[in-house]
Amino acid sequence: MTLDRELTPYEVEVGDAMTARRDTGLRLRDVIAADVTGYDEGMAIVRGGKTMDILIPPSAGQIRQAMSDAVAEFEAARHRFRLALVAVAMDHGLTARQIGDAFGFSRQLASRYLKEARENWPDLEHQVADGELTGASAGDGAAG
Repeated sequence: MTLDRELTPYEVEVGDAMTARRDTGLRLRDVIAADVTGYDEGMAIVRGGKTMDILIPPSAGQIRQAMSDAVAEFEAARHRFRLALVAVAMDHGLTARQIGDAFGFSRQLASRYLKEARENWPDLEHQVADGELTGASAGDGAAG
């Protein structure tokens, strides 16, 4: 596919954030798979009447920490991806309400994303302010 224009910085970030979200999703899947295997083994130990033995392995804390880290990394990548999409939407003139509707969350949450996007990309400042377009769109003219 040939593009007749350069990608905006927000579109580039969407691609990078999408890659990060995919990669952290794959890592989370692997950590969950290992966790499920550990639970299967733990259930066998419990059914064998040795419940306290599942607390003894020194790896128990490491396993819990790996799960917590993987979930946190996934959530951070998910947030980064959403934020980049919000920036693209702002660049195309969508309001907070339209962005919220597109994502299936409240206008208030969309407004928080807009605020964060403006903090990350100050050139978006003129785009959307709390649900209303405040300046000309730098996008392709879609105002919505």
